[in-house]
Amino acid sequence: MRISTNSFFESSSSRITELQSQISATSDQIASGKRLLDPSSDPVAAAQIIGVQQSQGINIQFSKNITSIQNNLGIVDTTLSDIVNNLQGIHDQIISAGNGILADGDKAAIALNLQGYYDQLLSLSNSTDTSGNYIFGGQKTDAAPFVKHATQAIIATDIVRLGAYQVSVGGKFIVPESNTTWLDATGTPLATGSVLLAGETFYSAETGSPATYANAPSGSATLKTETIEYNGGDTQNQIQINTSQHIKASVLGSDMFSKGDIFNKLQAAITALNMPSTTNPNSVQSSALSDLSSSFTTTFAAVSIAQSSVGTRLNSLDSIKSANESINLQLTQTLSGLQDTDYNKAVSDLTRQQFILQAAQKTFAQIGRSSLFDFIA
Repeated sequence: MRISTNSFFESSSSRITELQSQISATSDQIASGKRLLDPSSDPVAAAQIIGVQQSQGINIQFSKNITSIQNNLGIVDTTLSDIVNNLQGIHDQIISAGNGILADGDKAAIALNLQGYYDQLLSLSNSTDTSGNYIFGGQKTDAAPFVKHATQAIIATDIVRLGAYQVSVGGKFIVPESNTTWLDATGTPLATGSVLLAGETFYSAETGSPATYANAPSGSATLKTETIEYNGGDTQNQIQINTSQHIKASVLGSDMFSKGDIFNKLQAAITALNMPSTTNPNSVQSSALSDLSSSFTTTFAAVSIAQSSVGTRLNSLDSIKSANESINLQLTQTLSGLQDTDYNKAVSDLTRQQFILQAAQKTFAQIGRSSLFDFIA
């Protein structure tokens, strides 16, 4: 078979160029650490890499979600522990107040303690996370879930004396303005802002004389007083933690505090305990404390259930986080197998390619120097 000089040079040059390209590609793989530098060199592997990267991105987001909800539930769990301690303190005060032989000063001291627990409990119920979101307001995280609200309190008329009113249990009367309509027992107008507590009496008349009640209202009247109401949402925010699971980020304040009942029962008990014995029948105090005790029992049970639920979720999240980390490790290993350089193989390939190139170059040089005169000689 005859091979022309021109054909020999072309084929040899092409082979050497091909070997040089292979060496260059292998060198780039070693330098970059990436096996797949051009998707067109392995379209199947390139498509697999895209799929694995997408799965990895989703799994990383799930891991971030898990960390976020763990942090949030950690704050909720700590707050619930503080609430439990607060409620236990309230219970201790209820027991102390149940002693029927307490003097007015002792009852006032208990009322002061209860007021402290009331303020603390209201603050805890309106706790926020590190971002300033209210944790017990459900989906309404931008506003305090428990708020003071003006409502109507029934003021019962004293049937013995027309125009005499007694503040009802759980209520209080704040004098709206100083005039001749709201009077004390001597007929002196009550000062603006004066506070009358449950059981205390005031008088209403169109004249300044306490002896004249002809124009005073009869029957019963309603006056505004402050109560605590739940203003949060009715559903909880849920965060996705894997392809099939969502977990609630907190607990509803309304589920624990019966939409504010515990606060109102506390305020009623505080009011009753602050009333002097001369205007406070034991039945009023006993009734207020009984209502508070009942509300405490319900609230404590609800908070305990919430605390247990949060603990269960935190334990579950630990397991799910561990599983997610295992999945992420598997995806990382798969991605590495598809795109990362196998250095042992790459170095071996580079050595082999360089050896073949050197052999091809020597062969080309030797044959290229040969001529017909070499054979004649």
